[in-house]
Amino acid sequence: MVSSNWDSLSWHARGVILAVYGVLGLAFGLNEVSRTRELFKSRAWSQGTVVDVEEDTGRDDHGARFTNYYPVVRFTTVDGSMVEFTSTALYGSKPEIGTTVDVRYLPEDPEQAEIDRDVSTLMLPAVTVSFVGVALLVAGAVVYFR
Repeated sequence: MVSSNWDSLSWHARGVILAVYGVLGLAFGLNEVSRTRELFKSRAWSQGTVVDVEEDTGRDDHGARFTNYYPVVRFTTVDGSMVEFTSTALYGSKPEIGTTVDVRYLPEDPEQAEIDRDVSTLMLPAVTVSFVGVALLVAGAVVYFR
């Protein structure tokens, strides 16, 4: 809806729209950064098993097809609860079902879990979204005050 009417909008309206998307992106990104930090501060970890893989297929800007893979992991907490989650860390190649992976989780909310990978690998998507949010916010301000 917005894209079809973009040219008919005033500069102020365009600036507000960009700023709103920027605030949403920044809020989402900072929430994910906070979540990932909490996982890395937590000392709770377990070994999990890849039990399934979710696929996300699309096309890039040049029309080439791509597929990203998100492992579904099952693990047992210290208190014996069985938890299953879909990792937010994408893989470029399909992980094998049955693979054992280390898992970090929040003891008070074990569904908040992630495959234990290098912190920079886990933080990259969240930080990227945060930067895009800031960029849209700044663009919105520039356009609004044009």
